[in-house]
Amino acid sequence: MSNKTKIKKTDQILHQNAINAALRALNNSENPNICGTARSFGVSETSLRRAVKNNGPLKRPGRTTVLSEHEETQLVGYCKNMQQLGFGLTKSGVNHCVMEIVRSDNRNHPFAEKGPGQAWWERFMKDHPDLSFRIPQALTEARAQRANATIVKDHFNKLGQVIKEHSLTADRIWNMDETGFSLSPKVQKVLAAKGARQVHK
Repeated sequence: MSNKTKIKKTDQILHQNAINAALRALNNSENPNICGTARSFGVSETSLRRAVKNNGPLKRPGRTTVLSEHEETQLVGYCKNMQQLGFGLTKSGVNHCVMEIVRSDNRNHPFAEKGPGQAWWERFMKDHPDLSFRIPQALTEARAQRANATIVKDHFNKLGQVIKEHSLTADRIWNMDETGFSLSPKVQKVLAAKGARQVHK
């Protein structure tokens, strides 16, 4: 790669960084001003207006990612919600979610049948330092710690929200117990919010 090409590529990344920073400033402003924000971040007003018009999720500089930033934000939120509900996702579980997303619109992707590989995971974890893999507590221990009225009430409040949000009717709800299931399977690490006090599965 020639020096001119390297300089051009660096300039493009710096410009995209400036656009992204300007977009974040606009999103966080109570009274967004495109003209003033463009001037503050050293980008043209035309470029910023185009970015505001065309840019739902912010674009990352550098290599294009398979999932949009909005999709990754949704995925991170889903992982955290599942952890809070006691159903933390393993790496294979997250891979399954990613493959569901890319297959939903038949987009091109570099993943194998089982989902993203190590390179994707390294980038994903670097971009989302608020996540970490944790060894979940044994189910019986988690039950013992969570068997109090406040936590049980909170659980059913969350369950009620899920039922309401998805308009679930009685014929779509099944009652099951753990008969015939091992309560001490081999434990796999699950994705959780960094600093979470209790992580179980």
